[in-house]
Amino acid sequence: MAEGSADLMDADDYTNVINGIRYPPHVKKENLEALAEFDIRNDDIVLVTFPKAGSNWILEIVNKILVTSGKIDASSSDDMIAMGKLEFQYSHEPRPRHVMLQECASPRVILTHLSSDTAPPGISHPQNKAKIIVVMRNPKDTAVSYFHFEQKRRSMDGRKPLPSWDEYSQLFLAGKHTYGCFFDHVLGWWQKRDDPHFLFLKYEDMKKV
Repeated sequence: MAEGSADLMDADDYTNVINGIRYPPHVKKENLEALAEFDIRNDDIVLVTFPKAGSNWILEIVNKILVTSGKIDASSSDDMIAMGKLEFQYSHEPRPRHVMLQECASPRVILTHLSSDTAPPGISHPQNKAKIIVVMRNPKDTAVSYFHFEQKRRSMDGRKPLPSWDEYSQLFLAGKHTYGCFFDHVLGWWQKRDDPHFLFLKYEDMKKV
């Protein structure tokens, strides 16, 4: 591995490191802490994925189902899609997304990349009738997708590029990645597989339908 590659992933000035985990700059420590009190409603549908593992796809699918069934109208669907991730707050936004979501009418579709030990308790240990859909993708395909996504974004932002694919893949396997280790993230949620609140989907199976 080339000298400096580890620093590129560990200390990129574009990320926040919170409790040892690297997050995008629009994930702030105070918002993660506030999520411990985030209220999950009975009719909430929560979508959980690791980055580049099908989040936008499952969001579109669920919203189309809700619109078709008459549970929400097209305008509400557009609002949910535009809302983005539960844990986000961009620099130009006066309020974090989790506060904005509290003002949304039910049923809400909530999207997050958080691991089971950083997600709100109402998501990781649901006590009501909320439904949590977890989408999991082959780790190699996830890494390849993220690699190309991040390279393009860095080029647009004028930031230094990622290391080569060979180096990046080793960093990915070592867990030096945005939102932490892929395998810890997947295993943490997979431990919920016997909980009836949870539905697990494979990205690859979704492509077959």
